[in-house]
Amino acid sequence: MRLTLLAAAAALCFAAAPAFADSASIVKTEPSQFPSTKAQIEKDLKEGKRYSELSRTQRDEVVAALERIEHALSGISDVSELSPGDRAQLMTDQELVNTRLTKAADDSRLICKQERKTGSHRPTTQCRTVAQMKQQRDDAEMIGRRVQRPPRMKSSGGN
Repeated sequence: MRLTLLAAAAALCFAAAPAFADSASIVKTEPSQFPSTKAQIEKDLKEGKRYSELSRTQRDEVVAALERIEHALSGISDVSELSPGDRAQLMTDQELVNTRLTKAADDSRLICKQERKTGSHRPTTQCRTVAQMKQQRDDAEMIGRRVQRPPRMKSSGGN
């Protein structure tokens, strides 16, 4: 019975992994395909389910880069029509968007572990995103530093 439940839980985790691995929209600069890609990314950013790990500043950077790409691609049928400088800026904006969205998708990955609570022999499944695990680790390190820091002594003030 236990083995069956464990196998089922593992299967669910492995089944969810491909969905998260493919969750980032990769921006391609084909003038005919870009408008639909941009619309999907903006929809995902607005809904807040995908890319929730992006800060407000990072979201603004992505939106601004998408706008610049859209402006550069307007009125052309192929990227080769752009000047070398405009093409370089287009590639820089494309890289910024792809990097931010891929990193956010990686941070959104769900990792499940079997853990036993103190005093119990029953394992429970705990699922957290990579970003949540990193935040918990950082919080624990900060608390550890506070505990290790010796208390400050007050000066007697001339007594």
